[in-house]
Amino acid sequence: MPTRRGYMRKIRTISLCLVLCFVLPGISFAADYENLITFGDSLTDSGNISALLGPGGWEATYPEYNSGNFSNGPVWAEYLAGRMGVDGNYLITVTDPTTIAGTRWHNNAFGGAETGAVSGPSDEPTGFLSQVGTWSSLSAAIPANSLCVVWIGGNDYLNWDENPPTPANQAVTNIIAGLTTMVNDLDATDILVINLPDLGKSPLNNADPTTSATATALTQEFNAALETALDAFAL
Repeated sequence: MPTRRGYMRKIRTISLCLVLCFVLPGISFAADYENLITFGDSLTDSGNISALLGPGGWEATYPEYNSGNFSNGPVWAEYLAGRMGVDGNYLITVTDPTTIAGTRWHNNAFGGAETGAVSGPSDEPTGFLSQVGTWSSLSAAIPANSLCVVWIGGNDYLNWDENPPTPANQAVTNIIAGLTTMVNDLDATDILVINLPDLGKSPLNNADPTTSATATALTQEFNAALETALDAFAL
C-alpha cells in the first residue's frame, strides 16, 4: 500500500453494531494504541458544545441531556476510551492539541456538526473540516500510536428541515478532504471511518413512512458513496 510522509494509512468503514463490539466485556481491542482522537457530531460530542455555551447555557438549552452529552449517559467514545485505557476527556474547545502527552482521549466532535466547515443552520464553524482545521492551524501533529475515529454525515441530512440535504457526493467529498488533511498535515496513520446508521429509523424521521423511506434511501446513498471514495483514498 502506498504511503504518505512515510506513514501507512489504515482506513476502514464499519457499521455501528461493530463499534459496539469494541466496548463489550471480553473484547480485546486497540491494545497497541496510546491515544484516541475522535471527530464527529452529537453522537460523539462529550462536552464541546457545553463548553461553548458556558456555565448555565448548556442546562438551559439542553435540559434533557446528561452532563454535556447528547445522551442520558456516556457516549460510545467514552466506553471505547475506557476499554482502551486512555486518560480523560480532552475537549478541543478547552485543550490545545499541542499539549497532548501520555495516553489520552482527545475529542474534537461538536453536536450539530456537518461534514463541511460549519454546523448546520447555526453556521457555527464547528463542522468536520473545522475540527480538522483547528489542529492544522496550530501545526499540531496527531501523536504516534493514535487511533483516529471519524463519524460524521448525519446532520448533512437531518438538517433538511431548514437546509436542503447535502448531496451524498458533496458530503463524502468533505470527508475525504478532511482525511487528506489528517494524513498529509497531521501525520495521522490509523483512521477508522464509521458509516451512517439508518436515518429513516431516527425519531426525527420514523413517524412518517414517506419521510422514513426517503431518509433510509439517503443513508444508503451516502454509505455507498463513502465506501467507494474510501476504497479509492486508501490506494
